[in-house]
Amino acid sequence: GTPPRTTLALASIVQQAKGHGAGRFRKRSAFDRHPATRTFQALRIAVNREHEALAALLRDLPWMLAPGGRAALLTFHSGEERAVGRALADGLAAGLWASADAEPLRPSPDEVRANPRSRSARLWRAVRAAGTE
Repeated sequence: GTPPRTTLALASIVQQAKGHGAGRFRKRSAFDRHPATRTFQALRIAVNREHEALAALLRDLPWMLAPGGRAALLTFHSGEERAVGRALADGLAAGLWASADAEPLRPSPDEVRANPRSRSARLWRAVRAAGTE
């Protein structure tokens, strides 16, 4: 066939390829995801070169903060979580961070019900160590 010309057409192709049929997707709860969500996420990550940008930020972040400065990072998928978690743990071990989250904060079920887009958000925090200028 012809390539899809709209996001709706691409979503429909992905939905059919995953065996969900051609009908309109209906959420039953705030925790349901459209079958094409991960496809669109992968396209956005590749087009925006998000992995490269995040790696550069994580490399430079400790040097952007004064001693005692605080960093807060929001991640939205497992690839970001792994990169941020690893960078914070490595920086903590190297003495760049005085403290850093080993596990991120997650939205409560009530927050997800009130704001379904918060479902995948994770909040990571770190504090710059003194004497590492």
